[in-house]
Amino acid sequence: MLEERLRQRWIHYGLDEAGIEWKLYGNDLPNGKRIIDGSRPADISLEIFE
Repeated sequence: MLEERLRQRWIHYGLDEAGIEWKLYGNDLPNGKRIIDGSRPADISLEIFE
């Protein structure tokens, strides 16, 4: 899902397929993985009951 949303973003900005591939696999997705891998659990969790 995220990959497709990012792909559509770069298509909208007019990047060609090579540029899109670089942005996705050379920048966006590795950065997202780095953030997830380096994150720690939340100190506080909120639950909303309706």
